[in-house]
Amino acid sequence: MSRVYMNPCTTYELDTVYEKTAEILNGLGGMGSFVKPGMRVALKPNMILVKKPAEAATTHPAVVSAIARLVREAGGIPYIVESPFGQYTVPALERHYVSCGMKQLQEEGLVELNTDLSTAEIELPEGLKLKKLGILKPIADADLVISLSKLKTHALMTYTGAVKNLFGVIAGLQKGSFHMRFPDSVTFADALIDICLAVKPGLHIMDAIVGMEGDGPTAGTPRDIGFIGASTDPFALDLAAASTICEKVKIVPTIQRARARGLGPAELNEIEFPMATPDQFYIPDYKFAKTESSTTVSWLRNSKLLKPYPAFDKKICVGCGECFRACPVQALQMVEKRPVLDIDKCIRCFCCHEGCSPQAVRIKRNRFAGMVEAGLSFVSFLTSELPFKKRKKIS
Repeated sequence: MSRVYMNPCTTYELDTVYEKTAEILNGLGGMGSFVKPGMRVALKPNMILVKKPAEAATTHPAVVSAIARLVREAGGIPYIVESPFGQYTVPALERHYVSCGMKQLQEEGLVELNTDLSTAEIELPEGLKLKKLGILKPIADADLVISLSKLKTHALMTYTGAVKNLFGVIAGLQKGSFHMRFPDSVTFADALIDICLAVKPGLHIMDAIVGMEGDGPTAGTPRDIGFIGASTDPFALDLAAASTICEKVKIVPTIQRARARGLGPAELNEIEFPMATPDQFYIPDYKFAKTESSTTVSWLRNSKLLKPYPAFDKKICVGCGECFRACPVQALQMVEKRPVLDIDKCIRCFCCHEGCSPQAVRIKRNRFAGMVEAGLSFVSFLTSELPFKKRKKIS
């Protein structure tokens, strides 16, 4: 059985996070079972935007610090590698390193910060959607990759965690090509799984002390969750972590597709929890992005006519053009320094929403879709076919 460690932690105080993380690693055989002296260890946090740690859009530096300390104690050399949203340049990386708190870790002598922008092509014969893949060369060259994800909601993928975090090994604006090739959440989930299988992190750590709810992954609201998660199995970790915030984990695309492909456990009772269990952290009123449909009826969930769409608040917009540059299908044009959407071209990838630092991109829902969903939910209630079944406690 896959093992998932969920250690209660409600603070980002450095010593506490270190102690909680060390307890997890002790259960996994110690960091020395992963890191040998002299190994170069790539730490891959979520640094999606120029955001402060308190905004809960990025992996908190306290968690990165704890892992870096443990790697150094085992004799390894930790360095941070990430390709944030937008252009992949050294100045852009530097802004992210400063804002997300990673620069301070470098100044303390804990980590190196990657500025190598080169990529490497790797073969992936077991891939379903991807047989070849270009990833960041510092990831490909690492002796070990440790993924440091953040538990958040996601406008396109419902939830982002261990598997989705590895999308950051794709360089900069090249991410847009994946949305063009895989425009719906199901095929995109398969591509994300292929990327995860290609990178093969030896260890997955999840910052779920404070997560993000609402219109994640960047425009949501911080929400206390209260644990640090870890596993060598990213699919088990995602299933466990998503179960703390979401009744309907079966429709999280990455979880759904991992199950269909026979990757990881299919149910929570197939996971061993040496510490706490998901039920101990469950939040029944966790808010999801406005893109998330409450119905399980596939045609309604996937109907482009009824899907939510991005809208732009011109009073907040600063005219930076990041949304325009991020759009993989050129559905946006800048008119008088403000974005204008061609909704017929829009594939609802919400890259514009994800990459807007001022949060000027809103998610709007079709009113008719809401009425249809309400009607379907009422019919389901009358026929006792509730879309979300009651949770079963884990023994």
